[in-house]
Amino acid sequence: MWSLKLLTAMLILSWTSISMAAPPTEAQEWLQAHNNYRTLHGAPPVIWSSTVADSAQAYADTCPSVHSESGYGENLAWSSPASHNPGVSTIVQWWYNEEPLYDYHNPGFNSKTGHFTQVIWKRTTEIGCGFATNCNIPGKDNVWVCQYNPPGNYSGQFTEMIEKKTCSKSPQPTKI
Repeated sequence: MWSLKLLTAMLILSWTSISMAAPPTEAQEWLQAHNNYRTLHGAPPVIWSSTVADSAQAYADTCPSVHSESGYGENLAWSSPASHNPGVSTIVQWWYNEEPLYDYHNPGFNSKTGHFTQVIWKRTTEIGCGFATNCNIPGKDNVWVCQYNPPGNYSGQFTEMIEKKTCSKSPQPTKI
């Protein structure tokens, strides 16, 4: 109890960001959320990579407002105030919600659907995600970073890598 009070006092006195590496249960949530959507589009499940997660966390720790140059594919999300944490499944849902805007008849990159296509990119096999809070950026107190290996959204590959949603597939539980 004393350590909780100390942590609370430190948070009140400090405006520095706080990073939180994904514990195993949260890593499982990231995998499940991604793989549920990937299954709907015929993409194989992804696995958790601690290397990719370390990179995502290191970037989250910088409280970014733009994409990194990590070499991985990347999705970012923000929320405010710092106390607002919608949860892993909602973050992935925000990215997937771009799906109705994707033009399956004219496949290709569009800045309005790039998060969606990265989530379900068939060639991606590994993900890792990180989170930071108290970023002290207007409208971006919390930041989530997911990185994808290999990256997606390559010009000329959308026809092969993005499959239209099928209703016959049902998501399966994912293990780390």
